[in-house]
Amino acid sequence: MKPERKSLPTQVPLMQMETKAGKTWRPVVAGILDILAGVFSMSGTLLSIYFAISIVSGRSRLDRELREISRVFPEVLVFLSIVLLVVAIFLVVGGIFSIRRKNWTVAATGSLAAIVFAILAGIPLVNYSVLAVAALAALGLGSLILTLGSKQEFS
Repeated sequence: MKPERKSLPTQVPLMQMETKAGKTWRPVVAGILDILAGVFSMSGTLLSIYFAISIVSGRSRLDRELREISRVFPEVLVFLSIVLLVVAIFLVVGGIFSIRRKNWTVAATGSLAAIVFAILAGIPLVNYSVLAVAALAALGLGSLILTLGSKQEFS
């Protein structure tokens, strides 16, 4: 008699893997991407606020020509930085909602906020940090795709 062979479990594609409760990994990964993008965004925004304050206070080591040009620039930079800080906070909030699988609208809007942040931050920084803006937009796009694909898992 031949020993009885146990059949191997069939392999499930990664996109269809589910946990015990029937929920996939996508919202959790989307939330982590959102929070990661939010932390990067907040650090860059706080750095630009510091830069603007150092220009206004005269502690900046800019050349004389740049100081003349940047008389209006600090106010614009501070305003844009405050707007971007609000968007970055919303990014983190959307990531938390996505990880908890609560309120799909807030989670999707938080994912979209990374792309909005990349566009708003990319306008003044287009010559300096193209790679950072592109990486932030990629994080936001990946998070948005994962969040949109897992709408049925949210309560």
